[in-house]
Amino acid sequence: MNVDENSIKLVHSVSSLPGAIKVAPGLFIGGDQEQLRRLLQNGKAKPEDILVVVGYSSWGRGQLYQEWRR
Repeated sequence: MNVDENSIKLVHSVSSLPGAIKVAPGLFIGGDQEQLRRLLQNGKAKPEDILVVVGYSSWGRGQLYQEWRR
């Protein structure tokens, strides 16, 4: 398992944010943080549209399944 406690990610529904990566319908990761600040200031995005995620864990291929089987 990989763990990074210092990583900060933006998960959001702001489709107009430059640089954002679509991960599912209506769900995006990342994007230009300065542009996001401007969208929030102009009322074109709302704080409830954004989730700031600190840290992450990831598993190698098959690792999570093997842990689940234990």
